[in-house]
Amino acid sequence: MRPFTENFKRIFFAAAVLFAFAQSAYAGDIVINGERMTSEVEPYIENGRTLVPLRFISENLGAEVDFDDETRLVSVNKDDVSIELTLGSNAAFVNDEEMMLDAASSIKDGRTMVPLRFIAEAFDCKVDYEKESKLVFVADKDFNEEFITPDNIPEFSGEPVISLYYNVPLFENADIIAFEDYSPLDELGRCGTANACIGKELMPTEKRGSIGNIRPSGWNISKYDFIDGKYLFNRCHLIAFMLAGENDNALNLITGTRYMNTEGMLPFETEVCDYVKRTGNHVMYRVTPVYTNDAPIADGVIMQAYSVEDNGKGVSFDIFAYNVQPGVKINYENGENSEDTEIAEQIRNGTYGKTTEETTETTTQETTKATAEETTEQTSESIIAEETVNIELLPVDGNEKDFDYIVNTHTLKFHYPSCKAVEDMSDKNKAGFNGDREELTENGYVPCGYCKP
Repeated sequence: MRPFTENFKRIFFAAAVLFAFAQSAYAGDIVINGERMTSEVEPYIENGRTLVPLRFISENLGAEVDFDDETRLVSVNKDDVSIELTLGSNAAFVNDEEMMLDAASSIKDGRTMVPLRFIAEAFDCKVDYEKESKLVFVADKDFNEEFITPDNIPEFSGEPVISLYYNVPLFENADIIAFEDYSPLDELGRCGTANACIGKELMPTEKRGSIGNIRPSGWNISKYDFIDGKYLFNRCHLIAFMLAGENDNALNLITGTRYMNTEGMLPFETEVCDYVKRTGNHVMYRVTPVYTNDAPIADGVIMQAYSVEDNGKGVSFDIFAYNVQPGVKINYENGENSEDTEIAEQIRNGTYGKTTEETTETTTQETTKATAEETTEQTSESIIAEETVNIELLPVDGNEKDFDYIVNTHTLKFHYPSCKAVEDMSDKNKAGFNGDREELTENGYVPCGYCKP
C-alpha cells in the first residue's frame, strides 16, 4: 500500500443525479466520542464559524450546565473545568481565565450556541466538521479512537478493514425508495462510486449469471497455493449480487483481491443483506473505489451503509477495505505480483498473525482435529448415503458472496458466505445455493453451529 495523501489519492464519485429524498439523514446530529447523537438544534455556520449547542455537547461529555435567566449567565462544570459565559458576549472564563470567542454566544430555538472551537479549547477536545454531511465530531482526551478520513488512511497493518469517521457513514440524505446508480467508467476504464438504496425490491429473483466476460481495469490472472480458491484476483462487485442482482455490469466490477473480497467486503455485504431480508427496511449504501494516480487497480474501497427506517440502529458503518493479499506483493500500476516469501510461508504453516503461544495451541488442536475428522468423515458418509437431496447447487468459482448460503456437499452443513468455516472448506466439497434456508433443511442440510444461518 502507498500513503494516502491529497496529492496522490483519487476518489471517484457518482455522476450528479437528482433524487427526491425522503428525509435528512443527519439533521442536528453530532458525533460525541464516536456515538452519533441527535440534537434538537442543528449546528450552523455564521460568518465562517460553526456554532453548536453548548448544553447538548457539554452534558454528553459529562458536564453539568446551569443558566441564570436574570444575568443571562451560563455555567458549565466538569471535573476540574469550570466555564462561565454571558449570552451575547465574546468573552468567556475557563477556570477564571478569560478566553475570547471568535464569535459571540447566541440563542437559537431556546438553546445556547457557541463556536465549535470554544468547545475544543475549553474541554481540551478534538473537534472536526465534515462540511458535506454537516456532521460535527467531538472527542474528549479520554477517547482513544483515531479520527481517520480518506485523506489519512494508514498503511495496511494486518486487519482487512479500518473505520472512517469513527465508523459513521456520511449520507447527506436518506431515501426509502430503492434505487441503484453507477458512475460511468473514467477515461482510464476504471469504475467509480456505486450508490444505492438497498431494499427487497432490488434483490435478485434469479440465479447469478456468468461475469467471466468482463475484464475490469488491471485484470490479471495469478494463482498461489496458499490463497483460498487459489486465484489472487476476483471480479469484485462494488454492490454485491445478493444486494442488487447485478451480474456482468462493467460499471460495478473491479479487480479485487480474494482477501478484500471475502475478508474485507463480504461480512458487511452479508450484514446489509440479512438486515433487509429480516426487516423489509431500506439501507442507504455506497461503495467508492480509491485509486492512486492513474493506477488501474484500486488501493481499496470505502463502504458506507445506513438503515433508513430506524435511523441507523439496524445498520450503520463507514469502513475502508484494503485491496491487499497477505503473502503477495502487488504492483497496482500494472497488476504484476510476486510472492512475499516470509509471510506466504507463515500462511502455509498456519502461523500468520499468531503469537508463539497461539501457534503451539494450533498445532495441538490440529492433531486432535485430524483424529476427530477421521471418525466424523466415516459417520458423515453413512448419513449422506441415506439422505436424498433434491436441491439445485451451483459451482462457487471463488465467488462465495454471490450466494445466499454456501453448502458443504460432504458434511451436508450450510453456512453464511462470511462464515470462517467456508474458508477451511475443500473446494471440491463447496457449492453455492440461492434460496430460503427452509429448502435446505427440508432436504437434509444442517445449519452451521458457528454462524447459525
